[in-house]
Amino acid sequence: MRTVAYDLWKQMSSGVLRCDVVVVGAGVIGSCAALHLARAGQETILLDQFPVPHKRGSSHGLTRLTRQANIGNTALTSIMADANTQWRSIQAQARQNLLRVSPVLMLVNKSQQSLMDNMVKSVKDQGFSVQWVDPAVINAKYKMNVPSSSLAFFDQSAGLLMADKCIAAVQQLYIGAGGRMVDEWPVDEVKVEPDGVAVVKGPRGLVRASSVVLCPGPWAGNMLAKLGLQLPLRVLRVPVMYWPIKYKGTPTTSFMDLGTQPGHMFGAFAEMEYPGMVKLQYHGGVDGGPDNTDQGDTQSVLERTKAYVKNHVPGLIPEPFVDHHCYYTVRHMHNCLTRRIPDLASPSCESSLCMGRTLHGHTLWPSNVPSLRTLRSPKEIKLHHLSIPKGALEGPWVWFNNGLEVHKNNTSILVLDESCTPDEEFVLDRHPRHRNIVFACGLSGTGFKIAPVVGEELCRLVMGLPPLHDIHPFSAARFAPKPTLTSKIATPVTTFATPVTTKRSQDRVFDSVLKS
Repeated sequence: MRTVAYDLWKQMSSGVLRCDVVVVGAGVIGSCAALHLARAGQETILLDQFPVPHKRGSSHGLTRLTRQANIGNTALTSIMADANTQWRSIQAQARQNLLRVSPVLMLVNKSQQSLMDNMVKSVKDQGFSVQWVDPAVINAKYKMNVPSSSLAFFDQSAGLLMADKCIAAVQQLYIGAGGRMVDEWPVDEVKVEPDGVAVVKGPRGLVRASSVVLCPGPWAGNMLAKLGLQLPLRVLRVPVMYWPIKYKGTPTTSFMDLGTQPGHMFGAFAEMEYPGMVKLQYHGGVDGGPDNTDQGDTQSVLERTKAYVKNHVPGLIPEPFVDHHCYYTVRHMHNCLTRRIPDLASPSCESSLCMGRTLHGHTLWPSNVPSLRTLRSPKEIKLHHLSIPKGALEGPWVWFNNGLEVHKNNTSILVLDESCTPDEEFVLDRHPRHRNIVFACGLSGTGFKIAPVVGEELCRLVMGLPPLHDIHPFSAARFAPKPTLTSKIATPVTTFATPVTTKRSQDRVFDSVLKS
């Protein structure tokens, strides 16, 4: 009897693999997509460029937080609920403990009442309870220093996903469904031939398939650019830090603090991974890619987090153990930190919103303006010009939430890239020209907990089925017309449309420009 393994070995020996669908990237998103495809009867091959498992991407690690409190687009509420159900189903099928119940404390300040209302609504809408808690109680029990003006509640739906175990379980279920997985298979090129067949090419050979699903994580920007799709993505190198508990026996809790430093988020996981230590980190990192593991000095992130722990979590010793680094792929918006400009040749910036300035395509204004954090677009301020030497923009970048702080002596100026997108959501779509190529990227900070649903929606895109959820807010169309599609094939400038039907029978149009 011929087996799947035998067929795969025979094809690999010839240098050409064939299947219905090839999935590029065996992280949590790609693995979930492959599982749904295999169970839908699609002959599927799952590729990864490194030996599986590995720590080169975004999916590795011991834990990820899952919750129902939604701090993003409202379309995520039903997606998060469905994903929670699917993770529990995967846990039952794998017969392993993949999810541990762990209520998460959500913290905001009183000026963020609308955000709090949205989070509470998203939890209650899915039938979960909300436990309000006074900051004084939090401080006494968990040895924290939460401001008395904070608003706080426990999301009882939350839990901790055992990340590495989850991916292994999904991949095992995928193989059990007849799927084929090939690791150590890097991809150099993805193309669609004139007859419509998709070809994935690498040093080890070719994969020929009817459709391609791209889930390349931090490699998404380069891979999609080769297909002519330019998306505003940034890859951040993020240190994963663990902090010793100062007082033995102190209870710990998972929390997300969005209010202590508005525009910046800190999160912690209850004591579990390492006895006597709490995983706590800043939601941000330094510019750097996974192909350069020594690129990106994260010391600035470390110092910022140490200051936060010292001031707001005194129950922890502010000297962390950095276990490893993870790579976030984020939408290029308000995720910036500090870099230095050597020769700031300009009049001093005044504390006035009308004194916004431009710097080689960037917008600048004083960072000490209290209402600055409420701004979402450089169009909201009047622009003036600022003379900066071209060489001043050379050097490493460090990204935080709310713009780029450029320091000159004791003066801090905030820079917001004018190419920033109007949101910080992920991208889930099909290629506008090659209909048999679908992709998901920019999911860092959200992706792991919703991976089963994203994988299912990718599967449905491949099979031409309508989405089960409203995925319109996550389409690549929202970046048009600034991100343009370029093709190596000479073609006149063209406008095209890609209709996608949602379960509410709504159509969206993906309009962009093709350039030769």
